[in-house]
Parts: sequence; structure tokens; C-alpha cells
Amino acid sequence: MIKVDFINIMNYKNIIISMIMHFSTFTYAQENVLKKKWSLSECINYSIQNNIDIQIQGLKSQSNQLDIKQYNNERLFSLNGLFNNSQNYGRYLDPFNNSFSDQRTLNSNLSLNAEIVLYAGNYLNNKILISKLGLQSSILNNKKLENDIILLITTLYLEILYQKDLINLAKEQLEMSQNQLGIVEDLIILGKQPKEDLYKIKSQVINDKINLNNQKNTLKNNLLNLSNIMNIENKLLFDIQEIDEIPHSEYTSKNIEDIYVESLKSMPEIKAQEYNIRASEVFQKNQRVKALPMVSLGANIYTGYSSSRTHIEGEYPYFDQFIDNYNGSITLNVQIPIFNKFQTTTDNQKAKINYTESKLTLIKLKNNLFENLQKAYNDVIIARSSHEDTEEVVILSTKIYKFTEEKYYSGVNNILELDIAKLALLKARLNFLQSKYTLVLKIKLLCRKRGSIALIIEIFFLLNFLYFH
Repeated sequence: MIKVDFINIMNYKNIIISMIMHFSTFTYAQENVLKKKWSLSECINYSIQNNIDIQIQGLKSQSNQLDIKQYNNERLFSLNGLFNNSQNYGRYLDPFNNSFSDQRTLNSNLSLNAEIVLYAGNYLNNKILISKLGLQSSILNNKKLENDIILLITTLYLEILYQKDLINLAKEQLEMSQNQLGIVEDLIILGKQPKEDLYKIKSQVINDKINLNNQKNTLKNNLLNLSNIMNIENKLLFDIQEIDEIPHSEYTSKNIEDIYVESLKSMPEIKAQEYNIRASEVFQKNQRVKALPMVSLGANIYTGYSSSRTHIEGEYPYFDQFIDNYNGSITLNVQIPIFNKFQTTTDNQKAKINYTESKLTLIKLKNNLFENLQKAYNDVIIARSSHEDTEEVVILSTKIYKFTEEKYYSGVNNILELDIAKLALLKARLNFLQSKYTLVLKIKLLCRKRGSIALIIEIFFLLNFLYFH
């Protein structure tokens, strides 16, 4: 009996262990399935669609559209109705009898008023035009906001790729140090190298492990930072795709003048300011319109009831009085501004200042654009040359390190000379990675399709982001 129970217990134990292993395998497989590697374009599109600032700016554009619709509706007439019912006590003047009464009376009044503006010096049309120009400027500002997000996402994306390469480099350094450790141990046993070299190599292995862990932790923080900006819910399952090779085919030899002309057509800041200048010009005209007369047409109908009013035949019915007391009027109103404490003059002067300021702002934007384009264009050329030079340095540093390593193993060089060669190789590879992502970033931003995302003016903000690592 005891034997049977023991067997059953072991069977249950095996079943539980098997279930746990299967569950762990399933969970790991499920995480691998759910984990998605995002491309740069996917990160950008997701960020734009879910960014709160862009959504708020979109709501502002919708509000501007409603303003335009309402300004168009102001061309229509206005119609208002009024009805009141009152109880009067004491002595008062009855408007229907045109006599004083001391009795308590019940009065009712009903009226309709309509009015339409016939002429206002084109004020309303200008107001509608200003709103339409403001809407176009708002849409372009939203585009500028999208470009800012694209710049931020691109920067963080390339930082993560750079960090991944740093991890791979740290792994290679650790593997190199571990291999050296085994070889040095053998050399010490053979008496070819001093025992203190063993301690130096072990210390280097520990430092390489620490560096690898630090690089991994930095990568986790960078991924978390990007996922937070993108407003992704499953942050632990977030990762990015590796970048393609250096886009040599995308690089173009356009001159700076051609790029500048293209940028003037595509930059949202430039186009938005042009709309602002046009709006300022129309606004200036509208201030002068305030000095012109305004003509409007009004119509009014009125009727009422009073309990004090009597008929020859006796009581005067309620609705009969409404019919008999009916009266109407049509009025033509002409409002002529004569003197308003020089407010119109002040408004005209301020409108001129605003118009001049808008034109100067556009000139400043264009000058800054050309200056930044020159710097960005030159930096792309330099980055191309720097990348090629650092690649050559890596090749040479690798040969030097291998030659120094062979001399060390043969007992000609000491460990200090080997460390110097190893550090030189590490520095060369770091510089190569740095130049690689600098070049990728500059080419991708400078060589975007004509009329698409206009980011050229922002390049200089990103030129040195890799140098902070």
C-alpha cells in the first residue's frame, strides 16, 4: 500500500513538473510572439496618431473651421421674438388707453424684430478671409508639430541602435579578454609571462562585465524612454528593428541653392508665416473699414393686450385685442462713425506695425533656413569623409592589435603594450560607430523626398546627438 502511494506521489510530481515546464515554455513562446520589433516609420506613425499635443492642435483647427462657418452665417438676418405677461398695481399709464388707471390690470405684449446688415465696408468678407488664412496657418503649425515629433523619435531610435551596437562591442571586448585570460594562464604555467599579468587580465574581464551590464541597462532605459514618448502600453514587449546599411544610394550631390529652393516650398514654418503676412494685410484693411458707415435694415411687428381696455359692447376679448393692437415698422439705419477718441487711428497704426513685423519675421526665417542648410550640407559632406576615415582606422588598428598580441604571446612585448593596442582598437571602433550613425541620421534627414516631411531646418539640432555617448 505504501509502495503504491509512493508511486502515485511520484507520478503526480512528474505531472506537475511537466506542466510547469510546458507553461514556462508556452509563456516564453507567447512573449516572443507578442514582442514586436518596430521600424522607424512605424514608431513615427504611431507617435503622430497618439500624440496628445497633435490631437489638441487638431481640435483647434476644427474650432477655426466652425468660426469660418459662423462668420459666413453672419451674412444672414437676425430674428428675435419677445412675449411678456405682467400684473400691474396702483396708478400707471395704460399704453393702449393712453390714460392713467388705478385698477389692477393684466397686460400682455408680443413682438418680433428682424435686422440684416446691408453694407459694412466689406468688413465681414475680410473677417472671413482672415479666419481662412488663420486656419491654413494652424494646419501648417500642426505639420510643424509633427516634424518636431519625427525629429525626437528619429533621435531616440538611432540612440537605441547605437546602444545596441555598443552592447555587441562590449560583448566582443569581454570575449576577447576571456580568451586572453586562458592564453595568459597557459603562458604563466610555461613561464613565458609574469604572474602579475594574470591579475591584470582578470581585472580587465571584470571591468568588461561591468561595462556590458551598464550598456544593457542603458539600452533598457532608452527603450523605456522611447515607448513612453510613443504612449505604448506594453512597454516590456517593445523593441525596434535594426537599421539598414548606410544609404549610399540615397545620398545626393544637389547643391545648396537647389535644396534651399525646395525647402522654401515645403517648410511649414515658411508657408505658415506667409499666411500670417496675408492675414495681417487683410486685418490692416479691416481696421480702415471701421471708419466707414454701416447700413442695416430692420423690421418690427408689435401687439398687446390690456385688461383695463374695454369695448363699446362690453368686454374686449384677449385675441381680439391682439389683432386690433397690431402694428409694424420698417427702418433703415445708417451708423456713421464721427469721433471715438482716436481709437480707429490707433488700431490702424498697430495693424501697420503688426504687418511690418510679420514680414520681418519671414525674412528672418528664410535667413536662418539658408544658414542652417549651409551648415547641414557641409556637415553631411564631412560626415561622409569621417565615416570612411574611421573605417580605415579600424582596419589598421585591428592589424596593429593582432601584431602586438602575437608579439606578446611570443614574449617580445609586455602586457602594457598589449593594453595600449587594445584600447586604441576599442577607441577606433567606437569612433566608427559614432560616425556611422551620424552619417545615417544626416543623410536620412537631408535626402527626404521632395514635398514630404520637411525637416532640413532641424538637422543641426541632431548633428551631435551621438557625441553625448
